[in-house]
Amino acid sequence: MKHLTLSLTILFFCTTFSFAQTYFYKKGQSGLSLYTGTFLKNPDGIILGADYTINGVFSLGFAKSGSTTNSNYSFDVNVALGKIESEGRTITFPLVAAYSIIGGTGVFAAGGGLAMRRQLNETTVLTPVFLMLLQNNSGTYSRNRKTIGLGFELNMMFHKFRVAPSVLIAEGKSVMALVGGFTF
Repeated sequence: MKHLTLSLTILFFCTTFSFAQTYFYKKGQSGLSLYTGTFLKNPDGIILGADYTINGVFSLGFAKSGSTTNSNYSFDVNVALGKIESEGRTITFPLVAAYSIIGGTGVFAAGGGLAMRRQLNETTVLTPVFLMLLQNNSGTYSRNRKTIGLGFELNMMFHKFRVAPSVLIAEGKSVMALVGGFTF
């Protein structure tokens, strides 16, 4: 059970916050995204993060989660392999790679996904994001174990403020979080 909880935390942490938000920006746009949030089943676990996107296709990010007694860190890189833009819509195909330190254990995760950004009106944007991620522990927990996770995030942006409920499914279990923040 301890390994399952660790894997779900790792996968959720990487999936939700390592997406490095290339889908917020159109081609040629750059910007910063700052966010905070919590895991819904563990309201003591606070999430803080920042991502910077360059020209809408390359992002770097950092996130910290946990409590005062247990902190987790994630560093990520994201490249939008493709971006299809039309009036009011942008479809992005991102690849993500992340290295996380979760409870003292080093973890590498990589995956890809699909983000479908839709401009609803001048001030509101809705972006569902789907991601499949492969995680490999490099620490002492099940050294050679690999886990596949499926993630979904629904970003709702109002002006520059965003709210994003997220869910991850891995090994028959699910983890949920709620994140809010600003883009600049």
